[in-house]
Amino acid sequence: MTPGAALQGGMTLYQFPTAFDLPISVSPYSAKLEVYLAITGRDYTTAQGNLIQAPTKTMPYVRWADGSLQGDSVDIMTRLESEGPTLDEGAPEHDLDALVTDANKLLYYACLHSRFSDGWDHQKPTVEALVPWLLRPLAVPFIRRDQLGKCAKAGFSTLEDSQKAVDVIQRMTAQLGDKDFMVDDSPRVADCSLWGHAVAMAYTRVPSASREAVRGSATLMAWIDRMAKRAGWELPAPQ
Repeated sequence: MTPGAALQGGMTLYQFPTAFDLPISVSPYSAKLEVYLAITGRDYTTAQGNLIQAPTKTMPYVRWADGSLQGDSVDIMTRLESEGPTLDEGAPEHDLDALVTDANKLLYYACLHSRFSDGWDHQKPTVEALVPWLLRPLAVPFIRRDQLGKCAKAGFSTLEDSQKAVDVIQRMTAQLGDKDFMVDDSPRVADCSLWGHAVAMAYTRVPSASREAVRGSATLMAWIDRMAKRAGWELPAPQ
């Protein structure tokens, strides 16, 4: 599971690069998909993606063993679940759709705004790595404005707006309770979906209400680490 061409019989996960000393991509959706692949023992390798080549013009996307490309992490995970091995087989009945939906909106944009506003100095190298150096003087500022514009449309215009995501974090902590994972004693698809957002927020470099809510929850931080260990990763201490 190292960067490079697809393994024989395996798949390639194309995503944003790693950063912030993490062993995984800085993108919540890339992290979500990779933790799923790792926990289910899939045969995969990773590579830096190209938005022009991406089927949905977003990342992550995958190249299947037959050479075909597919985007959208939900669609990819749905296909993998149908093929097996599956995480949700045998899971107790549960409904975490609303929690995942709210994390996809509120926690995602709280993190995105933090990175592209006050945390820009930390995020900029990751953006620059995606753009040919000749285009960087024009493309990188455009990408920043575009991302901040998307955040504003979602209701995140200042760092104080991260407070809107705190309720989601509290609900995640309550859902965990004294369990090892969100549903029971095994990681499920919902764990992967929520983990991508939680780990991204925990490792942002700029203080905010949502980041401190994640870091301040011993329950949530232990789960973040537990999921990483299931995937075979050691996470550094957040900075």
